[in-house]
Amino acid sequence: MKAKGITTIAFDQSYDAELDGLVRQSGASFFPHPNNKVNIASKRALAATHIIWDMLQNGTAVTAGTDGYGSTKFLAGKTLFYSGSSAGISTMLASTPKGIHWRTAPLPSYQGKRATTIAGSDIVMFKSASTAQRKGGAAFVKFLLNKKQTIYWAEKTGYVPLVKSAQTDKGYQQYLAKNPTAKAAEQSLSFGFQDPAFLGYNQARLAMLKAISEMTANHVTPEKALPALQTQMEQIVKSAQ
Repeated sequence: MKAKGITTIAFDQSYDAELDGLVRQSGASFFPHPNNKVNIASKRALAATHIIWDMLQNGTAVTAGTDGYGSTKFLAGKTLFYSGSSAGISTMLASTPKGIHWRTAPLPSYQGKRATTIAGSDIVMFKSASTAQRKGGAAFVKFLLNKKQTIYWAEKTGYVPLVKSAQTDKGYQQYLAKNPTAKAAEQSLSFGFQDPAFLGYNQARLAMLKAISEMTANHVTPEKALPALQTQMEQIVKSAQ
C-alpha cells in the first residue's frame, strides 16, 4: 500500500478509543480499577501503545488532524482502512463518493484477546433537579430503554441497541441483514467494555487525551508519555478520595 501512496489505516484526530481497547487487551488499563491501582506505565501497556505509535512513526497509519475524522481520508481513497465509531456510519453512507465500496468489521484481537470500548452521549440526572424534572428525566430514560424505541434509535444513528431484547428482535435482525455495515458494532458487544466510573474520571480522561496528543503531534515516546500520565492519574485518584 505504501508503495502505491496509500496509507494503511486512518484514525480520528485522537485514537483514544482504539488505544484504550489495546491496553485493556494487554491486561492493563488506562484508568484505575476499583482498587485504585494505576498501571498505565507497565510493560504491557507500553507494548500495546507502541502498536499504534510505531505505525504513526513509520507512516503506515495516520490521524485525521484538522479533518477531525479519519473517514475524510478514507472516503478520498487515501487509506485502506479507517477505524472509528459506528455512530459515524450514517454520515459515511451519505458522503461516500460513487465508485467506492466499503464494509465494516470488528476491531482485531491483540495477544489472543478481544476488547473494544463502548461509549456514547450519556444521559444523566442531577440530584439538584426539581422533583418534576427528575420525574420527567426518568420517564425519558424509560422511553429510550423501550425495545421499539432503542431499535429505532440504533437503525437511525449507527449506535447499538440499549437492551439485549432488541438485539435478538426479529425486526432488528432483518435490518442487519439488509444493512451489513451495521453488523460489526452489534457483533462487538460480546467483548465490549466501559471505562470504570470514579471521582475524577473527567480529569483523568482529559489527561489521557493530552498524553495521546503529545505522542501524536510532538512525537513524544510512550516511554516518556505513559510514566508522566501515570503520575497524573495517581494524583487525580488521590485528590478525589
